[in-house]
Amino acid sequence: MDDEIPVRGRSRAEGRTITNLHHYRAKIFYVAIDKICVEMDHRFSEGSNIILDCFSCLDPKNSFSKFDVDKLAHVQSLAMKMVQTEKHLVFPLVYKLIELALILPVSTASVERAFSAMKIIKSKLRNKINDVWFNDLMVCYTEREIFKSLDDIDIIRTFTAKKSRKGHLPCNFI
Repeated sequence: MDDEIPVRGRSRAEGRTITNLHHYRAKIFYVAIDKICVEMDHRFSEGSNIILDCFSCLDPKNSFSKFDVDKLAHVQSLAMKMVQTEKHLVFPLVYKLIELALILPVSTASVERAFSAMKIIKSKLRNKINDVWFNDLMVCYTEREIFKSLDDIDIIRTFTAKKSRKGHLPCNFI
């Protein structure tokens, strides 16, 4: 790539040369990139470019380092405007893409919380519990704020009222 070649379109007698690297970079690569950019500008309006820029804040590279709440707020306002004008019925795929973009940060945090809860629940002492019991414990742990608001007596009454249970509590338990 460092070899010298004569400049195209000039007489060899002038003796002007450039490297292969310069030729391929400046004369071919940059021209191709410029034509692609011009074509993209013609195909996508300025509004579309703004939306694409807003979606770029959800790039998962480097642990969502480009995440920007303000850009995400623009996407949210677009979704609300689509529902108000009923454009979500006309463009269902665009609306679904916006929905997924808005759900992504929440779902990622939910998964991280679930794995943290799993590490707490699944210990060496409890690693032999079956999947159903483990799933029940996971629900109770991750939704512990809801479970704190429930009355224990109501839970016991609901449990004793179920007829499909193998074991029943004594009648005088409550």
